[in-house]
Amino acid sequence: MRTGRTDEYALGAAVPPKIRCRYHPAVLRCDECGCISDELGRSWAAFSGEDPDGVEPTSIAIMCPACAAREFDWRLEAAADYI
Repeated sequence: MRTGRTDEYALGAAVPPKIRCRYHPAVLRCDECGCISDELGRSWAAFSGEDPDGVEPTSIAIMCPACAAREFDWRLEAAADYI
């Protein structure tokens, strides 16, 4: 049976379908100042917080190095080098 196709599928070769894989880096957004991380997010911090009354669920706060150092004295040396 002739299909008129000349690609490898028509010739009977087993060719796997193309797999499209794109890299989508996750970026972080600082909950304090709103700045955005680069794709590696080096020196960024995540802090968990609990409501002492137990009314609100546990939350996670993402902070850039500068805000984490200012609010929690977290890794002051990383904040000094952060642009």
